[in-house]
Amino acid sequence: MNGGLTPPAPFPAPSLTTGTVPLVPQALTDGLMPARKLAQGPRTSVREPADGSPPVCLPSYDTKIARLPELPQGIVVSGGATGLHVDLDELETLGTTLRRLTDRLDGAGAQRGIAVTDVRALDERLGSALVTAMASAAASGATFEVLTAQSGLSARADEALEALDELGRGLVRAADEAGRLADGLDGARETYARAEEQARPREERWTWRRFAKLSPLVVGVTNIARGADLVTDIRNDGAERTDIATPVLDMVTDLRTPLYPVVSVLGAALGRAPKPLTRGGTADFLTEVAHYGLSEPATFVVAHRFRDDLPTPEMSRHAAPEGARRAGTTTQALRTLDAINARSAEGAVGVQRRVRPDGSSSWVVYIPGSEGSANPAERGFFLADHARTWAGNTGVLLRRHEQAIRAVERAMRNAGVKDGEKVVFVGHSQGGAIGALLAAKRGAGGLVTVGAPTGGIDLPKEVEAVHIEVEGDEVHELDGRENPATSTRTTVTVRPDEAAGTPHAPVDKMHSSVNGVRAAEALEGSAVTAALDDVLGDAGGRPSGPLEEALASPVEVYVPEPTTR
Repeated sequence: MNGGLTPPAPFPAPSLTTGTVPLVPQALTDGLMPARKLAQGPRTSVREPADGSPPVCLPSYDTKIARLPELPQGIVVSGGATGLHVDLDELETLGTTLRRLTDRLDGAGAQRGIAVTDVRALDERLGSALVTAMASAAASGATFEVLTAQSGLSARADEALEALDELGRGLVRAADEAGRLADGLDGARETYARAEEQARPREERWTWRRFAKLSPLVVGVTNIARGADLVTDIRNDGAERTDIATPVLDMVTDLRTPLYPVVSVLGAALGRAPKPLTRGGTADFLTEVAHYGLSEPATFVVAHRFRDDLPTPEMSRHAAPEGARRAGTTTQALRTLDAINARSAEGAVGVQRRVRPDGSSSWVVYIPGSEGSANPAERGFFLADHARTWAGNTGVLLRRHEQAIRAVERAMRNAGVKDGEKVVFVGHSQGGAIGALLAAKRGAGGLVTVGAPTGGIDLPKEVEAVHIEVEGDEVHELDGRENPATSTRTTVTVRPDEAAGTPHAPVDKMHSSVNGVRAAEALEGSAVTAALDDVLGDAGGRPSGPLEEALASPVEVYVPEPTTR
């Protein structure tokens, strides 16, 4: 066909072994999640696009942060419901992933450059081959067909180059955007980390102030000044509205300082580290002193046994008092708790069951606070027919398996609560601390507390918790710690002076469970209680029709039976 002409030697192909990137691109998403933190380059606010287009001005990141809606007057919220908590590890992982993606996109851009070179080289080879073929085409009369083929191949090569150019611009823009996002995430992580560090309660370190307090004279002077300030606050606001626990813990911490070196040496010799010189460490120290120096000996004198050996009361079922209704919202749950606290016998525990359509059960457990005489000289302080005596508080704060905790567990067992079933605990004061300990033990469900010392109790992430506290109520300050501000723990603080004159202003008794109801009513339907309302809607049986109404059991109250001595 070619008239006996020898075909031309092929045009030498350019080498494809550039030593930079493989010809066949690797999947951009392959292995993006980092196994370790990658080295990060310098951060920039806006990256200059590599294609020469002008940089885009972007709004600052803090304008994009979601803000809480305006809260009722005198209420402050911290923790999960604010929606501002950030998992710093996840943020770092995402930033590293975006930087890896940027590197992959830059690599893809380099591959695109190789592809452009290859297409142009191929176009030149084909052009050279067609020129050579023109001589054969002239002899055979096929010049038109060769020219047509040459034109088509050139058009296809131009289309390929245009597509590669467009791909290159897209890759550059994508790499720029991924890099910009990575830069922003790095900056956001540092900002949030700095904010969390500033918001974290400060533990007093061994600064010059602490060294100065090694002197008893300095401690005496500072404590006299603190005591005078405390007396002034009590005179101005009254003992009920003054936070007494926090300044007292600070004063005792200072008093421990001169003896701390000696105690540390003795503790090291005995193999036991002393409590740290912090408010929380002092609270633990005082709790142990009260428990082993007062509560345990006095209980032994009265009952001839130590607290761990006290019998667990038998809990019998009773009808719920008026006002104790099925709980589908946080407000309803706190109303039920307040009704049981005010109208049921001492030591009562409320239990509500919901049977799901699949036959499984979930529960709400209501635990009032300490009951009986508040006078140590009277019966009921150390020992009573019920378990939630005032002396039992030290054991609960020490997280011991106190008689009061065993009584709640017995009521739950008598009601039919099984291991693994979701339980929402609703408690006031000592009852809130018991509920927090049981929620931490069970690890599923939710928790609502009012005026309870729960800052030192770690809760699993799957437990949704809301803590309601009133400034001036020193009970929630007894453990010397603030509640952790995690994504699932929310603390609602009511400030009496700022809330004065509003429907949610605290009653005269700062430690009353009614204050929890008032705060919940003010926040009902907001983001603060929405997550817990969802948990209660499942566990408590929020009525939505005849079937749900029938499946949701009424609240039952389990009361300790009197014991004969």
